[in-house]
Amino acid sequence: MEWQPDLINWYVDGILYHTATPADVDPNEWVFNRPFFMLLNVAVGGNFGGPVGDTATFPQSMLVDYVRVYQGPDSAERFEASFVDNFTGWQQVTVPFADFVRSADQPAGAPDDGLTLSDVWGYGFSVPAGIGDVMLDQVRVEPAPLPTALTVTNLNDSGDGSLR
Repeated sequence: MEWQPDLINWYVDGILYHTATPADVDPNEWVFNRPFFMLLNVAVGGNFGGPVGDTATFPQSMLVDYVRVYQGPDSAERFEASFVDNFTGWQQVTVPFADFVRSADQPAGAPDDGLTLSDVWGYGFSVPAGIGDVMLDQVRVEPAPLPTALTVTNLNDSGDGSLR
């Protein structure tokens, strides 16, 4: 499998088996430009490959020649917020998400799509030189309250073999 932004190619024995692009799921969202994990298994049926035929025999086995994983460069969008520490001892500091602005220092290839918190991969703190001791405790993200009801509707029933 070769996984690139807006393109996934699947190979079997070096032969291109299937290609997927955002147009294949349109008008739905192409979610594959986000972090994922890779699972190697003998999957049967579903949208990919079609329904299971009457000639299928079980159990099956799968041999994997090799798996090689590459990671692209760090191109995550950076945001920053600041506050003034003008007190002594411990004090709770709350920095609202609305206070975060896009940092002027961005890596090459960083998107410019705003702070969504859907893909937060880390955080850091910077303090002025010569500030003295800095202690942090219980750093956390406090999300907005969850909705009280959720309705899921699937408009993509592809018939036999589809995930419904």
